[in-house]
Amino acid sequence: MYATISRWIVSTKASLHLLSLAAVLLGAVLVLAHRSSSRLRGANAAQPRPSGRPLPGPRSWPLVGSIPAIVWYTKHYGHRAFTEIARRHGAVFGLRLAPGQLLVVLNDRSSIREAFVKQAARMNNRHLQGLVKVSFPVQGSLAWENGEIWAARRKFILRAFRTLGFSKSGILGQRIQEEAAALCRSIDKYGGSPFDPQHLLECATSNLFCAIALGDRYEYESPTLHSLVRNSKIVLDNLSAVSIGNCLPFLYHTPVCREYRDAVTGLTDFIRDLVDQHKVTYNNCNRPRDVVDLYLAEVSRRQEEGEGLKFEEEDVWRSMLDILIAGSFSTATHVLWTLLFITQYKSVQQRIHDEIDSAIGRDRLPSLDDSPLLPYTRATLFEIQRCRIATVSVPHLASEDAAVGGCLIPKGAQVLANFWALHHDPREWKEPELFDPCRFLSKDESAVIMTENFMPFGVGPRMCPGEQFAKHQAFLIFASIMQRYRLTISPTDPTPDLEGAVCGPALHPEAFRICAQLR
Repeated sequence: MYATISRWIVSTKASLHLLSLAAVLLGAVLVLAHRSSSRLRGANAAQPRPSGRPLPGPRSWPLVGSIPAIVWYTKHYGHRAFTEIARRHGAVFGLRLAPGQLLVVLNDRSSIREAFVKQAARMNNRHLQGLVKVSFPVQGSLAWENGEIWAARRKFILRAFRTLGFSKSGILGQRIQEEAAALCRSIDKYGGSPFDPQHLLECATSNLFCAIALGDRYEYESPTLHSLVRNSKIVLDNLSAVSIGNCLPFLYHTPVCREYRDAVTGLTDFIRDLVDQHKVTYNNCNRPRDVVDLYLAEVSRRQEEGEGLKFEEEDVWRSMLDILIAGSFSTATHVLWTLLFITQYKSVQQRIHDEIDSAIGRDRLPSLDDSPLLPYTRATLFEIQRCRIATVSVPHLASEDAAVGGCLIPKGAQVLANFWALHHDPREWKEPELFDPCRFLSKDESAVIMTENFMPFGVGPRMCPGEQFAKHQAFLIFASIMQRYRLTISPTDPTPDLEGAVCGPALHPEAFRICAQLR
């Protein structure tokens, strides 16, 4: 989902521009230093302080903290730097981002589960980054709100997805199947000519948000859909990538952040208008059309029954905004990476074709009910998540002192999981640098096997509530494409880079074009 200032570290190359570095350092000092000392002094004196050794880590320098170490350790991005630092200092280490700003990085399965599962009560809160504070209300947010009301909203969203259903006859299953078919019709228009699949995938996943959350979809040529995609990308990039406005939030009302402000206004107005339309046509949810209908019904139920934790109608649009920004582009990136890899691993593509032909043929569209019949197809999607997409978590905030991996984590520290280190740990994965979908299959390769060392959606109470929806989207979109097309890289383009670049909250492939030939 979203990132704090530490996420900026993750998305910064060794060749970071001096302007961006200066902005980060200045922003950290001005915005954070004045309140950091009290937050990092430890737990309430009335409670015993957990025992643990001091956090290891690279040397911290005045003003710039541990930033020089991150640049020194890597030629690429922060998640790789964290992995290299862990090899020297251990699975749990600390970094000083600015005076008093402590970031704790967890790099193996044991420490991640200890912090976010066993000690979840101390590690569940979010630290609000600069632009989030000035751009959006926290109330109603699935990503940034804390406490019991956040837990209640998360529980509701999970229940709403189950109510709408992912089976062949469920609303969500039908919507995904319809959108996958619409995507293939758009691909058909290229007639096998080279095209960049990124925009089509982003349109498809944004449309799925509109369909399941707001009950409507748009044609891919629609200016409304194009505006929705564009504004979502601008907001996501500003919240997660190198952003002067995010480090110096007082610039929000200046020309520096004009594009971001316009995007925020566009998204807010779009979702508010559709929610207002729902309020007019809402029919007491006898037959819920989408998540907003169910949300309005939950607001009414809690008011009528006098529940202590109330949902407000005003909060609906805020929750929907988080689903849009967090869900749509992560799924598009997942499928985009998968398409790129199978053009380079032709044996994998052929095996997927054979599996689909054998299990469901070509006379009907794939459905979610076909998922158990396509284990290798699903394993390929999981392997992409392991080896490319997941880098680090959104940082948590330690609300109390805690001991993790024998190290003392003080109250007020930001704590993040380095999933890249976990998913490339040779103690957990055989030859982790190899692309091998079979690592997710049973011995007879007839079923998918999931293990505790695989955490693409996080772990613990803050685990992504849209996990199942994201999995189903990626599976059905990818299976529909593979049933219909044989994919190759454009013959006039160079061989694509499989390393990728940090863009927004995930590792993203460099731009590439494919040819989709009908099979």
